Amino acid sequence: MSIVGFGGLGKTTLAKAVYDKIKVQFDNVAFVSVSRNPDMAKILKKVLYELDKSKYATINEAARDNEQLIDELRMFLQDKRYLIVIDDIWDEKAWELIKCAFTDNCLGSRVMTTTRIAGISNVCCSSSDDIVYQMKPLPDDDSRKLFYKRIFPQGIKCPDELEEVSRKILKKYGEVPLAIITIASILASDGPDKQIKPKYHWDNILGSIGRGLEEGDSAKDMQRILSYSYYDLPSHLKACLLYLSIFSEDFELRRDRLIWMWIAEGFVQGGKKETGLFELGESYFNELANRNLIQPIDVDATGKVETCRMHDMVLDLLCSLSSEQNFATILDGTQ
Repeated sequence: MSIVGFGGLGKTTLAKAVYDKIKVQFDNVAFVSVSRNPDMAKILKKVLYELDKSKYATINEAARDNEQLIDELRMFLQDKRYLIVIDDIWDEKAWELIKCAFTDNCLGSRVMTTTRIAGISNVCCSSSDDIVYQMKPLPDDDSRKLFYKRIFPQGIKCPDELEEVSRKILKKYGEVPLAIITIASILASDGPDKQIKPKYHWDNILGSIGRGLEEGDSAKDMQRILSYSYYDLPSHLKACLLYLSIFSEDFELRRDRLIWMWIAEGFVQGGKKETGLFELGESYFNELANRNLIQPIDVDATGKVETCRMHDMVLDLLCSLSSEQNFATILDGTQ
């Protein structure tokens, strides 16, 4: 099973909850994160250690290459019913190497992965028994519950004067649990008496998390969280993505029109002679969609995206980056 979705939706949280609930059903278990620039030997050693902390207590001191570690894992797992979670996979090559260690021993073993990239989730689920679970944004009611739970002391309801500003904050960032938690941490009641912060403070936060995400340590944390996906892109995709900063929030874009606009701006260049510029632009679009940086709205029967939009949080980051890099400038609310 592979869990896929935009950063901050709670993929790791969901995987960990499932892991904790069912791990008692298995002989050996491991939960290991990969990240963007993985040290594969270190990851394989981590899996071994998690599977049997007594046997592999000194595994990190062992001088073994990837092939030796994979062989060790295969031998250890061959007669075990195991549960392994590989969290936050960014690179297909990393998964291809890790999966070599997992043997199908017909004992009901399970491997779960999480990733932000749809293409990788499909690679992780290569057999007919595998499932790709697409994370969805939080419903409004759940978003509000999480937001208030993080802000108000137990048993305290949101004051009437804060309902409207709360609604505006949640309308902008309420789909993503990580964003909710980050913003709520700024507004959380503090001090020994758990005093609720005044409305002007909430209004200031609402203004500061609008366009730019520039003020406050927590806002910088959110910007850094979102920038992981951006800085992982090759330069030509960064230009295509930054171009989307010229559109307003929730603007629905026709896929083909966007690709032609990229071509007209000179962002789509080169490629093999047999590949036209439009086909190359399509590959750019698909890569951005796979990374959940573009949100599909309408998809045809063949799975081809027809219209798309930008998530507000991504757009805020792009506008900030666009201004810093002099890519586009905001003038009187327009660009």
